[in-house]
Amino acid sequence: MSDSAKLHLNVALGYGGQQDIVDVVKNISSKVLSKEINIKNINERTINKASSVPVDEIDLLIRTGGDKRISNFLLYQIAYAEIMFIDKYWPDFTTKDYLKCINDFKTVNRRFGKRIKY
Repeated sequence: MSDSAKLHLNVALGYGGQQDIVDVVKNISSKVLSKEINIKNINERTINKASSVPVDEIDLLIRTGGDKRISNFLLYQIAYAEIMFIDKYWPDFTTKDYLKCINDFKTVNRRFGKRIKY
């Protein structure tokens, strides 16, 4: 099975997106001051790598529990993620629910911030 065919499930307990961003800024700033990195070389990859949750792009975020918010979760990493809000709580979330989310995701026209001209 190729890496692109694998599913990566991340569970972040006790995590806060805002604090993670503050920590990333401090970490990178420290490296710039100590000349470990040049400020001109800072990019999205540098920021992601410095995160406490260094995952690549997140394509789909499934938010269970009925809340319609992201609650300080992976603020930087979900910039272009599709978000599905599910009314069930996590313990009640089934394989059938998961497959519905995946099938719904397959139908999404992902534009990554681009507008479609009508």
